[in-house]
Amino acid sequence: MINRFYATFSNITVIGPKAQTGVAFENTTDFINGGSVFPNNGSALGKFQSAFQIRRASRLNIINSVAVGFPIGLIIDGEKGDTPAQAKAGTIRFHNNVFAGMDVIGSDANKVYDDVLYDAVNKAVIDANQKSYSNTFFFQEALKNKSYDDVSALGLQDASNVGSPFMPSATSPLLNLASFDGESSSWLDKVAYVGAFNATDNWLTGWTNFDPQNTKY
Repeated sequence: MINRFYATFSNITVIGPKAQTGVAFENTTDFINGGSVFPNNGSALGKFQSAFQIRRASRLNIINSVAVGFPIGLIIDGEKGDTPAQAKAGTIRFHNNVFAGMDVIGSDANKVYDDVLYDAVNKAVIDANQKSYSNTFFFQEALKNKSYDDVSALGLQDASNVGSPFMPSATSPLLNLASFDGESSSWLDKVAYVGAFNATDNWLTGWTNFDPQNTKY
């Protein structure tokens, strides 16, 4: 039996390792060292991959969200299940999202860091001169997704002094980009901004902890 997930995510913010200030990030297995608990299961512990990976027949709907600073922005993964076919059929809704500071916008398979057209089932490059289907999917005109090469174009600020800018400043282009066209879910809070934050409400204050290693519980 194939599990299918139909969850809808709206207004989420995903901050990757490349967006961290004061850190010389290198995407190698040495960046995070699991020591004796290294699973040795092919997971490439310590390497970062994508902001979003939709796989195994999932039908994840992601709208009005922002992701910055990852090696890969989006993977429509067809290694197992029919996720690419569902994306092509319009079953997956991925619209009005913003990427910034990605090494590549898309990849078509797990552990493939190149934005080329790739056959995930047979693990072979189809055309090295053509962008991945994940890239093509992201840039479909009707989806209204946007990409910026430089994270600074988003005007983010480190409002909690955690070493990663995450909250839009008053001049950020994220503040008026949201669109809920075609969304009928009554539970969605239909705000004007893309991502999890506006420019004035840092709702992390008072309850979040960004230093668990040194916190006494």
